[in-house]
Amino acid sequence: MLDTDLLESFAKIFPKHIWIFAVNETDTLFYTSDNPLVLDGHEENHGISSKGVEIIFPITPELALVMREVEYLFIFLRNT
Repeated sequence: MLDTDLLESFAKIFPKHIWIFAVNETDTLFYTSDNPLVLDGHEENHGISSKGVEIIFPITPELALVMREVEYLFIFLRNT
């Protein structure tokens, strides 16, 4: 049932991201569904292991997990 190779590949990718919990304080709630991930590639690619990728996972209508690729995030922060 579980694809252990896939889970193992995720386990190697996700430590390369900064994990942030985002609280929605607006009147517009986050949408949650059976496929809620949002991938925003700030570079040319949009995969979960792509440089510059930002992954947004709404957990509830008011709370989301945001994962930002570490290397790109630090470059961005240094330039701001």
